[in-house]
Amino acid sequence: MPLFFIIVLQKGLKENFADAQASVVDCPDLTQEPFNFPAKGICGKPRIADVGGVPYLIPVVHKEKVYDLNMVAKDIELPGAFILGAGAASSKILGVNAELIPIVQTKSEKKPAVNGSYIAQINPADKGCLLEKYSSKYTDCEFGLLANLYASEGQPGKVIEVKANGRTGELNFVSCLRQILEKHYGEKPVGMGGTFIIQKGKAKIHIMPPEFSACPLNTDEDVNNWLKFFEMKAPLICQPVIVSRDPKTNRILGCIKRSVASRSREVILPLVRPHLKCCIQLWGPKKVMDLLERVQRRAMKVIRGLEHLSCEERLRELGLFSLEKRRLRGDLTVVFQYFKRAYKKDGERLFTRACSDRRGNGFKLKEGRFRLDIRKKFFTMRVGFDLRVEHTHCFSHHGEGGHYHQDTSPDSVQYLGYLLPAELLFRIDRPPETHLVGRD
Repeated sequence: MPLFFIIVLQKGLKENFADAQASVVDCPDLTQEPFNFPAKGICGKPRIADVGGVPYLIPVVHKEKVYDLNMVAKDIELPGAFILGAGAASSKILGVNAELIPIVQTKSEKKPAVNGSYIAQINPADKGCLLEKYSSKYTDCEFGLLANLYASEGQPGKVIEVKANGRTGELNFVSCLRQILEKHYGEKPVGMGGTFIIQKGKAKIHIMPPEFSACPLNTDEDVNNWLKFFEMKAPLICQPVIVSRDPKTNRILGCIKRSVASRSREVILPLVRPHLKCCIQLWGPKKVMDLLERVQRRAMKVIRGLEHLSCEERLRELGLFSLEKRRLRGDLTVVFQYFKRAYKKDGERLFTRACSDRRGNGFKLKEGRFRLDIRKKFFTMRVGFDLRVEHTHCFSHHGEGGHYHQDTSPDSVQYLGYLLPAELLFRIDRPPETHLVGRD
């Protein structure tokens, strides 16, 4: 592990904590207290998987989205992987909504799966936290809607030990680590995962209610009003999954150019076009559309045989429209469908027919009013991989756990973490439509 990487982490942590240290150590035996994991370490082919996503939970839930950690291990090309992370429990299995703290040694050809996961849900008796071992009631390895996972062979080895005491800045421990990576590596995405302990202090934790919201959750305020927040005490064993940033389409194009030998239109176009097609209904300023158009122009230049043609000639040769024209066509199609009552409920929220005594065609629309933050955050957009760049769940041996937000005792808080950069990133079942709400 490069020394400069450790130096960068330590320097960045000291900007947010009174005392911070980063060093390379042997991974402690994670089968022992306080972890009690089914694997001894977090080393061996480390990788990150982002499965499903927040759009399957909000604004309205997609209960049909159910996954299996054993299948995820195969999808990330690591059967028998040891998996940690943060996700949502399967409501089809539990009958209610709950937070999942996945700790699973997935099955291999020689061994069955060992599920050491926890579930955190609202206790129906006192409305407090109810933390239970998953295996005490269930025998499967399923989860629902979304999960951010760190996977490895579960072997001992060298890891990064991080100590941070006395928070002096505004960032939580996980956000601080992520922003250090983003600042140092820029556009290059770097992932990291593992485990850390809040040894002293208290933390703000949320648990999702047992029932999904009956009304669409359209804003962060809606989501926060729906969630149940608690202050939980240390020690808390946490499982962070971090990606420094979501790689964008320009970087995807760069990866294609470096790794794909063929320059034929049959190969290049299917790799690039889907990322751009899903951006065309994006609500945004002209400079965003100009950026997307530039990416398309760069992609067309890669295709062999079109180098000498102008941009318009390349589009004609490939039988394509500019993204601006595709966006206009998409808008017109949606408006036509509103008139035909295909989207009756949503259409009435967006448009109404303008009433007038004057002569006209009877098909003039009156635009509805929108809150600016909704328009800003909700759009059909897949500029990158739609990654959740931070997601951390925690459990304890005193009956508390859930989704980590921030320590609430900055003067006394103490963190001790064992982390490792990931070698690979896998995106599984990315939602076709996304937004920026509920990503805390």
